[in-house]
Amino acid sequence: MTIEPSQQPHQVSVKLFITRPQNGGELLLLHHPDLGYSDLPGGRIDKGEDKTPLHGIALRELAEELGSEFKVRLQGEQPVCVFRAFPKKLLGQTGLHLLLLGYWATHESGVPKLSSEHSNAKWVPVRDIDFSEFDEHYGAGIRAFQKIFLEELAGRER
Repeated sequence: MTIEPSQQPHQVSVKLFITRPQNGGELLLLHHPDLGYSDLPGGRIDKGEDKTPLHGIALRELAEELGSEFKVRLQGEQPVCVFRAFPKKLLGQTGLHLLLLGYWATHESGVPKLSSEHSNAKWVPVRDIDFSEFDEHYGAGIRAFQKIFLEELAGRER
């Protein structure tokens, strides 16, 4: 089903910018074959989660997508950036407008055990993110996080 432009609802999705300290800071990226570009762990709010804290939804999504043994520590209970995505097709739906709330988390332990939703996981240096792996809107969110991360890193080095 295609949603007409006058009827395009925005759905809210929570995403996790998961970093680890190796190589001056690395970010975990997933490949989403349905999207055709790189993705962050996370997803949309499920029915019945209207009273669940958004960061709690992010952690639920993390367990679903990377397995219960993959552990992170949230860097606060508020999003560090908000961005949008307009996937051409996602899980059989077209015409979606997503409002993405990005939370920062640091990797504590475990190895990603991917769900069927993603085909690959990789750690990339935050300084060297290849923005061609994202569409322009998703890439804007990644770029905003990169700026936040590098400013935080520079503050620690002073």
